[in-house]
Amino acid sequence: MRRNKVVRMVLLMLGITALAWSACNDGKNTNTEDPCQPDAVRCSANVVERCLLSGNGWQVEEPCAAAETCVEGLCLANACEPGERLCAEIEVVYECAGSGTSWTRSPCPGFSKCLMGECIECVNAEGCEDGFVCDQGKCVSGALEITTEALPEGNVGVPYETALQAVLGVAPYTWVLAGGTLPEGLALDAQSGILGGSPAVAGDFLLEITVTDAAGVTDSRSLPLRIRGDGMQILTASTLPPAEEGNPWELQLQAAGGLMPYGWMLAQGSLPAGLDLYADGRIAGTPTEIGTFPFEVKVFDSLEPPQFASKAMTLVVGIAPLVITGDTEYDFYVTKIIVLDMIFPYFPYNSQLQATGGLRPYQWEAQEVPMVLATMLQLTGVDATSWGVPDGLTLAPDGAITGSKTSVDDAQTLTLPVSGISVTGYFFYARVTDSQFPALFQEAAFVIPTIPLSQP
Repeated sequence: MRRNKVVRMVLLMLGITALAWSACNDGKNTNTEDPCQPDAVRCSANVVERCLLSGNGWQVEEPCAAAETCVEGLCLANACEPGERLCAEIEVVYECAGSGTSWTRSPCPGFSKCLMGECIECVNAEGCEDGFVCDQGKCVSGALEITTEALPEGNVGVPYETALQAVLGVAPYTWVLAGGTLPEGLALDAQSGILGGSPAVAGDFLLEITVTDAAGVTDSRSLPLRIRGDGMQILTASTLPPAEEGNPWELQLQAAGGLMPYGWMLAQGSLPAGLDLYADGRIAGTPTEIGTFPFEVKVFDSLEPPQFASKAMTLVVGIAPLVITGDTEYDFYVTKIIVLDMIFPYFPYNSQLQATGGLRPYQWEAQEVPMVLATMLQLTGVDATSWGVPDGLTLAPDGAITGSKTSVDDAQTLTLPVSGISVTGYFFYARVTDSQFPALFQEAAFVIPTIPLSQP
């Protein structure tokens, strides 16, 4: 107790009160007996001080440089360009005042922030309310625009309703018919923009629609409206686009009139095998037979009782070009090389040559390799000149290759030009012929590999 009294007397003699007693806090001078708002800043003798998180004192944050002046807890240049603006705080703009020797502080209004010396409300449209856009940091009303581009068709006596759409501007909107005449039975609701009713007359109508927002901004658009008076009708032409056997084919049937959605069905006849008519009017699939196919479709609307329309149609499925195919194939100038399944000694071998298009059934047979092809595709191995189905295997007319081998030592190797892929196995040349008259045929080179393909 006596020692504490002595220390206090010494401090009083030196003119230092307990309130100004400095201590060391994390290496910074700290006044620990001056209550303050935690994390607040202030200026003290050209030094920035920050209030401790405990709120019971201040500590030195940053001494200002010789060419700077502490202004409200910030180090600002002593000399500045009059009118210069900067952001020293996220929500405050500082402007160089007078002859360039002082700064004025201007808080940003509302929820705006300081960016590059200016108070801004936004940097993009996401920072603005609906109907506003960001223009040079300010949220301003966007250009009002009608977005409805077309009106759906209607039918006499069938309930009709569609909502006109607009974007931007200031809600609420007001809609009016500025030009043209609505068909009898239809009306435009000014508040909702819904055009609805039950049209009593058929015809084509050109409507001039105007929308006005709460700020008085307007936009207009001309929209054609067709009201049909002939009930349901199928719009798709009677002769459908031709299809090819074996190739995917799809078409969406179209109808007008009545009340959507529509339902479709096959009324008479039949579609080619592989094609189906779905309830939404889509014909899709892969036809597996050729010929001319007449049929009749029927469409129903959603009224009670429903309206309907029927139409006779014709689809021609032709013969697709004959093409030799394979799971792995390489195109090589005048031919293609088809890689078949790998063969293993003593194991039964079974592989199938494949083709699409043409008229089935096909006829397969081995062919002598053309001289030009044998010259371009140089084989290396025990018998480098040997092209043909290897001993022990046979090629059937239906394209099946079967048999077995006890050894594959007589295999040849071919390095494909350009690609550099190396193939070791048995090479042969074959032709496929279809059943039409005159017949189509295609030829290709085949390889039965004995080892996996070697990539360059």
